[in-house]
Amino acid sequence: MIYLPTLDKSQKLLNDKLMTYDEIVSLLGQENEHLFTHESKTIS
Repeated sequence: MIYLPTLDKSQKLLNDKLMTYDEIVSLLGQENEHLFTHESKTIS
């Protein structure tokens, strides 16, 4: 998990990047889903 110091600072960074929190979560979710799916298959 990425550590974010404060919500205000995070929100400013998100605004500067012109990217919404939902978009970032969506991107991270896709990455994590791929990793978890891969690991699950490896473990099974």
